[in-house]
Amino acid sequence: MTKNLSCFDTTFGCPTQDSRLPSFIMSRTHVTEFAKPKKPATLLFLPIVLSTLMAIGVILIQDIARADYFGGRYADNDQHRYASIESKDSHHNKLNPFVTDSMHSDYELDTDNDINTINDGRQSAVPGTHVDVYWYAADESHFSRPSVLGDATCKKTMSNNKCDQFRIRFNEDKLISNTAGQIGHTVCHEIGHTLGSDDGLTDDEGCWPQSKYSLGTDLIDHEINHLKDRY
Repeated sequence: MTKNLSCFDTTFGCPTQDSRLPSFIMSRTHVTEFAKPKKPATLLFLPIVLSTLMAIGVILIQDIARADYFGGRYADNDQHRYASIESKDSHHNKLNPFVTDSMHSDYELDTDNDINTINDGRQSAVPGTHVDVYWYAADESHFSRPSVLGDATCKKTMSNNKCDQFRIRFNEDKLISNTAGQIGHTVCHEIGHTLGSDDGLTDDEGCWPQSKYSLGTDLIDHEINHLKDRY
């Protein structure tokens, strides 16, 4: 039997029929001159050909649907300097360990130092553009929807799809009190946006997919490969 795959193809649908030829075709028959002419060989194999093409189409569509999207705004270079401008001690102390750990472990060490992350500490105002990423926590009213746990925005655009400075905001009403796994995923996800990942067709593992697809807190190999190829 042809395996009944989960199908994303709205054009051809999913193959659900037995791809084996019917028994009356596979069995030998003695044909007299008055018998019904045999079907041409090409027609006999047509069901197999169509079933195979449909299965290939489903597999390709699944591969595309599970691919992450890398092609948002890129950082201007491989020196990724970041700082906190969070004014509340409790929020800073809660989020800062996740930010520094993800920057260092995920984006520096996992890329074999192709990206060099530099912690500029905590600052009292928006820093100059020598800092590539600044972050803080904000009330949920600042987000497009209350359910959004964080966002990343390019504040200083450059040519060639690059950004000189990004802002990351975390939802203080929904994220601060959340689980360590959710915080770790959100932090890693938003930092990814500052280096080129984008929300689009997505995989179901790693930290670049949105939370509804994956709650991974670390980069996986193909995410790392995107970064190493770029930086």
